[in-house]
Amino acid sequence: MKKRLIISAIIALGALVGLTGCGQASATHHTSTVRNIGTTSDTISIETKTGTQNGGVAQVTLLSSVGNYYQYALPIQRGQIDGTITVPWSGKTSIEVTNGPKMLENVDATVKGAALSEQQLDLLPSYLMDSNIPTVAQQAHAIASSVTTKGTKRNLAVASVTMQWVKQHIHTANQTHTARADQTLATRSGGQASRTALAVALLRADNIPARAVGSQTMRDGMYGTSYSVDAWLNGKWLNIGTP
Repeated sequence: MKKRLIISAIIALGALVGLTGCGQASATHHTSTVRNIGTTSDTISIETKTGTQNGGVAQVTLLSSVGNYYQYALPIQRGQIDGTITVPWSGKTSIEVTNGPKMLENVDATVKGAALSEQQLDLLPSYLMDSNIPTVAQQAHAIASSVTTKGTKRNLAVASVTMQWVKQHIHTANQTHTARADQTLATRSGGQASRTALAVALLRADNIPARAVGSQTMRDGMYGTSYSVDAWLNGKWLNIGTP
C-alpha cells in the first residue's frame, strides 16, 4: 500500500490537495516581539530579528481554522529572518515563527484565492523538504548544471542525476528521527526517510514537482515503511525509486 510520507507528524501534503491559497491576504497581530509580518496578493513576507547573531533555521507553522497544518523552514542570517511563504489554502490561518523554544511572531492572516494544483503544492518547500534553504538550492543547481539534455527530456535527466547524486554522496545512517534536507546535506548521512526528503527538496529546488511516498513492508515478521520519490515528469507522476 502506497501513501504520502508524513515524517514526525509535521508535513502532510496529501491533506492539502484541492485546498485553496495564494490570494489576497490580510493579517492581524497578536503577541509578537517584532511585528514584521506583512501580506501581498499571494504571499506572506516575514522579516524578524531573532535577538541573537546565531545562524540556523527558524520554524514557521501555519494552522488553519479547520485544522490544516503546514510548516516551513526559513534561514536565519546575521540574527535576521527574511523570507516569503505561501499559505496553501484559503481562510483564516494562524502563523507562528519560532527559533527553538523562543516565540518570535504570532499573527493571524486571512487568505482568499484560487486553488493550487497538486503539482504546485509539490513544488512548495516544507520544514523537512526545505528547498528554499540556500545550501540546498545551490546543491540542486550544481547537480542540474551537469545535465546537457535539452527539451522535454531535461527534467527526466535532472531527476535521474539527482537520485544518483544522493545515492553516491549521502551515506546510510541509523536515525531515530527524520532530518531536514539541509541537515542531511551538511552531514552527508541519513536514514532512508532523510535521504528521501533531501532528494525531494533537491528536485523541488530545480522546479520539478516531487513528493515522498511510503510503502508498508514486512521483514522477519515485523512491519516497517520503505520510502521512495514520486516526480512529475512528462505530464505524469513517476516513481523514480529510493535514493
